[in-house]
Amino acid sequence: MKYFTKEFYTLLLLSYANMSVKKSKSAEQINENFYNRVYEKTYAVFESVSRSLDWYRDTTNDIDKLDKYLFEPNITEEERLRREEIKNLYKRLHKNKKVYPFDEKLCKAQFEERNRKFIELYSMLPQEILSKVADIRVFALGYASAEVKKLLRPFCANLRKTIKEVQNKAYYETDEAESFLNKELGFNEYQDFLLLGIEEKGGDIYLKSVNNKCLIVKNGKIIEGDGKTIHSYDKDVPNCPWSRIIAAELHRTDDKFEAHFLVDNNSEIEETELWYLTVSGTDISEGTYESNNSTN
Repeated sequence: MKYFTKEFYTLLLLSYANMSVKKSKSAEQINENFYNRVYEKTYAVFESVSRSLDWYRDTTNDIDKLDKYLFEPNITEEERLRREEIKNLYKRLHKNKKVYPFDEKLCKAQFEERNRKFIELYSMLPQEILSKVADIRVFALGYASAEVKKLLRPFCANLRKTIKEVQNKAYYETDEAESFLNKELGFNEYQDFLLLGIEEKGGDIYLKSVNNKCLIVKNGKIIEGDGKTIHSYDKDVPNCPWSRIIAAELHRTDDKFEAHFLVDNNSEIEETELWYLTVSGTDISEGTYESNNSTN
C-alpha cells in the first residue's frame, strides 16, 4: 500500500479516541472499585448486544407478535393486507432458521480481546497524554479524566486533518488510474468487501466475495499476499472467522494497473491480523463466479 498502510489504519482508529471516552472524575486516579464497576457495566452491555444477534434469537415470539399486529382492531382491510405481506416475508426469511445456543465463554473472550486491542491502541498516544492517564484499563473501557479529554481534543483533530489529507491524495490517484479502466468501478468505495477466496483461472485472477460477486483482474499477477489465509465466511455460522478488505487504492504503472488492498483477518474471538494484497493486471472489472469453484 502506498497510502492506506497498516500504520495509517492504526492512526485512523486513534483519531477517534476523544469520541470513544466519557469524562469521569473517578478516572483521575487508580481506583480498583471503579474499574471493576465499569468493567461489569461495559461487559453487560456487550453481552446484551451479543445475545441479541440473529444467530441466537428464536423468532417464534416475533411471529406471535406479528399475528397480534395483523389482527389489531380498527384498521382498514388495505392496512391488514400490508401487514400480512410483512408477516409472510418475515416467515419466508426465517424459514428453517437454526437457533444456536449462546456461548458465554466465547463472549467473554471476545470482550477481553476488545479491551486488549483498545489498550494496545491507546498505548500509542503521545507520552504527554499517556502520562495523564491514571489507569489505561479504565481508559480502554471508555472513561477518562477531564484533563485527558481536553488533551485528546486537539490531538485527535490534528490527526483527523492529517488523515484527510492522505485520503484525498489516495482518492485522487485512484480516480486518475481508474479513468484508464475499460469501465470505471468506483474503486474508492471498495471497503467492507468480504473476501472469500482468490482463484487464478485462464491467466486472470478472481477476488471472490458474497453472492458469487467478484473482481476480475485480467492477465493478473499476485505481487504481494500470495498464500495468505483467507477465511470463507458463512453468515449463518456464529462468529465465523472472516477476511475483509478495509481499504483499497489503485495505481497505474507502465500500462498496467496495480490494485492495493488492506485486508483484515478476523478470528472467532475477533483477533485481528492486517495484511497486504497487491495484484497487477491489464484491466479490472466486476463479474460473477461459479460457487463450486475451488478457492485458495
